Amino acid sequence: MKKTRVGFLSLPESAVAAVPVCLQAIIVIMSLSLAGCGAAVGGVPGQNSPTSGSNSSSLSIDTSPQPIAAVLAITTAALPNGVEGSPYNAQVAVSGGTAPYTWSLISGSLPSSVALAATTGAISGTPSTTGTFTPTVQVADSANNTASRSYSFTLAAGDPPALSITTTTLPSAALGTPYSATLAAAGGQSPYQWSVTSGTLPAGLALNSSGVLSGTPTQSGTFVFTVSVTDSAATPQTATIQIGEP
Repeated sequence: MKKTRVGFLSLPESAVAAVPVCLQAIIVIMSLSLAGCGAAVGGVPGQNSPTSGSNSSSLSIDTSPQPIAAVLAITTAALPNGVEGSPYNAQVAVSGGTAPYTWSLISGSLPSSVALAATTGAISGTPSTTGTFTPTVQVADSANNTASRSYSFTLAAGDPPALSITTTTLPSAALGTPYSATLAAAGGQSPYQWSVTSGTLPAGLALNSSGVLSGTPTQSGTFVFTVSVTDSAATPQTATIQIGEP
């Protein structure tokens, strides 16, 4: 059977006669369009037609999943409590985002002498205060994404060091001359309260509660007395010392 080509179709002559001329024209135009597309993606015009017998054009599309950075988040749920005067150490951890990270305190406060490290998220120091603290910590990654988290922790009063009196001798006084000397203590918890617990002070001199011995002596001689100091801790400590030679 003899066939006639109409565009990219090969039809029997009897079928071609039955196809309207306008439809034949549309088929030819579609054939030319398809041939042009083949050349645009790497083929050679004319090689995309059915008579060429082959088409070497190819188009590659990468459909593999692309990595997506995890959402930035602070993963440390709580900060530990601590004790005044004892080293405090805590680490705030992060996940997701893109390193490096930068840490900051955006609200609230940390105890005195305790700080947040901007490059590591470590909170450390030796606190010198007590109380409850409510800091809010923020972390930012290298893509300027941020995450924050609020915390609450408590510092309890620690056991103060032992109380002691550091003054062991007093300067000599002169009869009728104004005199002043201050007793000193260490350890415990200030403020301190001082008193004379035994012995006798020279007439004209007195010891106040702050540890200041002052006045104008009106009596000469050698005097021996014992002083006592008490701190203001919840469980007070007391220290005593004898001043002067017996």
